[in-house]
Amino acid sequence: MATGLALMIRQSRRRTDRAAVVDALTVTAGFPQRLQRVERGP
Repeated sequence: MATGLALMIRQSRRRTDRAAVVDALTVTAGFPQRLQRVERGP
């Protein structure tokens, strides 16, 4: 799981470091905030 998170963070770095951290946290916690991010957009 840790390796998966690392890969996700590296890929998300293209967007923003902050967005990468948020993605990693939301995915790890399994919160539905990912849906909110999709609605709000970049």
